[in-house]
Amino acid sequence: MRLPKRERAVRPAAPAAAVRRVRRLTRAVTLLILAGMAFHSRALWVRKNVYPVEAIDYMGRRHLTGKLLAHFDWAQYAIAAFGDDAPVGFDGRLRTCYPQDVADAYFDFLVGDRLIPRWRSAASPPFDAARMLRLGDPDLVVVARHFTHSVEVKFNRFTHALAEFFDGFPGSDTARKIGQVS
Repeated sequence: MRLPKRERAVRPAAPAAAVRRVRRLTRAVTLLILAGMAFHSRALWVRKNVYPVEAIDYMGRRHLTGKLLAHFDWAQYAIAAFGDDAPVGFDGRLRTCYPQDVADAYFDFLVGDRLIPRWRSAASPPFDAARMLRLGDPDLVVVARHFTHSVEVKFNRFTHALAEFFDGFPGSDTARKIGQVS
């Protein structure tokens, strides 16, 4: 049985002071959240233990630009930092932008001929760790030190280039001084 409208129990209204306190608290929490978001969004936060922040900063301060061969995971970071001033040789657009022989050349450079789970096209040229350094002729190379194979390839190519440069001078025996280049 339903009571007539006038006889129903009516909840008493909340005191006006309590409503004002809740509204003030809600506004304060909202402002605190907005201030925190504004603080964190004032700059791009990059984890320095994951990305080559110092290397990119060094390149930027010294205006080192040109074709860049960067580690696969860092290429988009380099694109964001330099734009068209330092186009990257390979990045995350692996399957949409680059032919398989370029991908094979990149991973040959990065990890060598180690047995890692990766697909290599039979149509690609034979394994050549330094091919990526000739492909597109990069001006700058930024790789992670833990990819020891690519560091060795880069060092050997640089050492040979220095030796060839200095051997062009009369009486130069620099090739033997720069790490016993054969």
